[in-house]
Amino acid sequence: WVVPAVGPWYIYEELLHPGAAADAAAQALRASILAGPDLVTFRADVARNVMPSLHTTFALVALAAAWRHGRRFFLAWLPLGFLQIATTLTHGVHYVVDLFAAVPLAVLC
Repeated sequence: WVVPAVGPWYIYEELLHPGAAADAAAQALRASILAGPDLVTFRADVARNVMPSLHTTFALVALAAAWRHGRRFFLAWLPLGFLQIATTLTHGVHYVVDLFAAVPLAVLC
């Protein structure tokens, strides 16, 4: 109850959708994605994100593996990992708390 499971893309649609044409295209795409495969049933009226962010978890685990491989390898992959984590916020896929929750999961992995 403290943290909503719906991402900012769905709550602040008026801020994240630039115009009517883009909004219509996004609504059509969202409807087709939420419809999903025929064998999977779920509530299509509620869009939910994963808590914790698996984008962040995968990036941190990959960076930890790169660190064990070598420092130069880690430094080469650091911008890509940072970019993946940053884009989950800027594209409205996750909240900041989702990123913080991903750190313990990455440590467990």
